[in-house]
Amino acid sequence: MNKSKAVLENIFKDQESLSNYAFSLSLFMSEISQAAIRDGITDLFFLAREGQYLKKLFEEYQRISGRTSVHLHYLYVSRKSCLSATLRSIEEEDFEALACYHVLSVNIFLRALSFDEEDIAYIVSQIYEDGNREIKDFFASDVWKRLKENARFQEKYDTIRKHNRYNLLRYLDCTGFTNARRPALVDVGWRGTMQDRLFSLGLHQELIGYYIGLYRGAIVLPGCKKYGLLFDDSVARNAFYYNHNYFEYLCVADHGSTEGYTDQGIPLLRADEDWTLYRNYFQTIQNKVLGKFCHICEAMRYMEPMTNYNRLFESYHARMLLSFTNEEKSILSIAVRTHPDGLAAVIPPKTVRTYLSRVKRYAVLISKAYYKRKKP
Repeated sequence: MNKSKAVLENIFKDQESLSNYAFSLSLFMSEISQAAIRDGITDLFFLAREGQYLKKLFEEYQRISGRTSVHLHYLYVSRKSCLSATLRSIEEEDFEALACYHVLSVNIFLRALSFDEEDIAYIVSQIYEDGNREIKDFFASDVWKRLKENARFQEKYDTIRKHNRYNLLRYLDCTGFTNARRPALVDVGWRGTMQDRLFSLGLHQELIGYYIGLYRGAIVLPGCKKYGLLFDDSVARNAFYYNHNYFEYLCVADHGSTEGYTDQGIPLLRADEDWTLYRNYFQTIQNKVLGKFCHICEAMRYMEPMTNYNRLFESYHARMLLSFTNEEKSILSIAVRTHPDGLAAVIPPKTVRTYLSRVKRYAVLISKAYYKRKKP
C-alpha cells in the first residue's frame, strides 16, 4: 500500500499541474467499470463531444485492468441535434430542456429548434419583434404567445421536428443504440439532459447515465437513472464539484459540434470554438493526461481496497487546483471565455478572475479539511 501511494505521489509531482486531471479521470473510469458490472450493462455509449476523450481513456483502462466485458460506442449527439427531434406537438411541449436559459431571444430560440435563417427572418417580421432582443422569462412573455400562435411557426415546427426525429432514429439504428440489450450513457454530466432526450424516444424501457457529476435539480424519471460518480450536488459537494466545468475544457474533441443528421443518418458537424481550443491547447494536454493516466491505472492494480480510496484521489484533485502554472491559468481563462453553449450558441457571462478565485478558495478549504482529518 505505502509503496503504491509513493508511486502515485511521484506521478503527481511529474509534469505540469493540468496533467494531474489523470487522477480524477482514473477514479471516474474505475467507478464506471464497477457501476457497469453492478448494473449488468452490455453497452456503454459515450456522448459527443467530451465522450470522445472519455472513451479513449476507458479503452486504456480496460486494456490495463483486463475488464473488457462491455462494448464501447461513440454517439455524435448534441442538445441541438436531439432537441427538435424529441419535441412533442406544440400543444403538449413544455420546453423543459430550455428552462435553464433565463434569457432568450426569438432568434436564438428558433436556431436552437433548427429553423433556417430565411424562416427565422420571415417569422420575426410577422410577429413584429426584434429577433435579437433578449427576453427574460421567455416562455411567460407576450412574445412567446404571439410566436406560438403564428401559423408559419406552427407549420415549420411540426415539419422540422418530424423530419429531424426520423433522421436521428436512422443514425441511432446505425450505431447499435436502438438494439442494445442493456445500454448506459457516459458523459461529463451536470443535468443529464441528453439522457432525457434519448430516453424520451422510447427505444429502451431503462436507460442509465454515468457522469462525472450531477447538479442539484437534475430530472430523474422512472427508468432513467442518473449517477454522479465523482460528485452529486443533491447529496454533497466535494473537491470535484468546485471546478467541474474544467472537465469540459479538458475533454474537448477533435471534431465540431453535431448540428443534425442527413436523411441517411449521417451526422452533420460544424467547427466551432471548442475545435479551436482542442487544436491550439488541449490536444497536447490530453496526451500528457493520457500518459499519466496509464501509469496511475497500473499502480491502482496493486493497491489494496481501502475506505479512503476516493478521498485520496480527491486530495490530489484539490492539490492540483492550487498548483496551476501561469500558462495553465491563461489557457483555462481562454477556455472560460470561448467555450460555446452547445444549444443556444451563447457564451455564458463569466468574470474569469472571479471564477478562478472562487475555485481556488474552495480548493484551499477542501484541501485543509482533508489533511486535518488525516491527523490522529
